[in-house]
Amino acid sequence: MAGPLAATAADPARPDALRESAAAVLTGYAGSPAGLAALRTALDALAAQGSSGAPDGQRSALRILHHLVDRHGPTPAAALDVLTDALLRAGLRRTAARVALEAALSAMREGDPAPAQWDRWLVLAADHPYGLDLGRGQYLDHHGTLSPAVHRTVVSLRDRGTPAAGLVAVELVGAAGRRSGWRAPWPAELAALCADADPGVAESALLVDLGRSSD
Repeated sequence: MAGPLAATAADPARPDALRESAAAVLTGYAGSPAGLAALRTALDALAAQGSSGAPDGQRSALRILHHLVDRHGPTPAAALDVLTDALLRAGLRRTAARVALEAALSAMREGDPAPAQWDRWLVLAADHPYGLDLGRGQYLDHHGTLSPAVHRTVVSLRDRGTPAAGLVAVELVGAAGRRSGWRAPWPAELAALCADADPGVAESALLVDLGRSSD
């Protein structure tokens, strides 16, 4: 099933809506090696079409890739990694950074601190300050409870000692603290970030701390 879907998604002679639907369905097969390989084949083709060729073909391929980013429903982290690769090859770096963040969060929610995926996002977002804001509404739960990987991720990010990683750690601690009612270990993690050597990280953590009374 995955092979025909990949062929449909990659075929520029097919209607865009059909290709987009095929690519979206294909992400659901990414849990198996064969399904992930088929997804990579399809997205590689779309990336190639989006970076060269006739303008209409480029626009169609880029539109399909971009629409995949906004599809609803959970997407495996491995599929998001493949989509990030394709977006980068197609020249959509800003969108790739957004998907790389979702890949790291998806892995974390499933119990994996995923340091390599966080590193990738930090590199992509380093020259784009907008990319360092996780927002108050991030979902950190795994089957209804706060994923234990959130704490391991925070420790891993804080230990990097860079301003960008520290700012991400502040966002995660704030979200997890609010989600848990500021139970341990989040007050201690926030205190550590308030004492961070980088003034921006320390200030961001202080503002989270000041807002705890209203959470």
